[in-house]
Amino acid sequence: MLKTWSQIWKETKGDDSTGPFEKKKGSFPSSTKKRSQKELFDFLDLRRKWAQVVGSKLVQVTAPMKIRQGQLYIATSHSAYSQQLSFFSSDVIAKIKRIFPTLQGQIRGIRFVVSPQALEQAKMQTKTNDSPKNSPQKIHQHDPRFIAAKQRAVKMFEWVEDPELQELLISIQIQNELQK
Repeated sequence: MLKTWSQIWKETKGDDSTGPFEKKKGSFPSSTKKRSQKELFDFLDLRRKWAQVVGSKLVQVTAPMKIRQGQLYIATSHSAYSQQLSFFSSDVIAKIKRIFPTLQGQIRGIRFVVSPQALEQAKMQTKTNDSPKNSPQKIHQHDPRFIAAKQRAVKMFEWVEDPELQELLISIQIQNELQK
């Protein structure tokens, strides 16, 4: 029969105190205490304010990816940009700490990931999470507005002989019409 941690603990301690993995009444580990709003940090804020950190030119070719074990990972489109930023890594860290005081002591270094795909993905995540209110509203294919727009688009492109091209043009027309 398998023993629980509390049983093993009781056997080794010789008392009926709770084990190291059991919750004692009225006590909570310090890691579960709620943090104040000042202590919380939203990584998307760093992405949104990245231009303030690196400037208008480098913001186009770099993006912060994540913070892991005291290291800020930055995606760059070319190794030359990584090298350029590495020369100013202490300045970059200082600016981040000035803009985000809650990160004081959390970023000890910078690592670079040279990957245009990772850079594009980081930028897309920022854009999609930036403003859900401004994102286009999805309309179901059975919505009367969609059906009417599709009928108009089909009639508009009935002269196109290639079915694949016709389908593509119809789709573009529907999207264009419904965004207005």
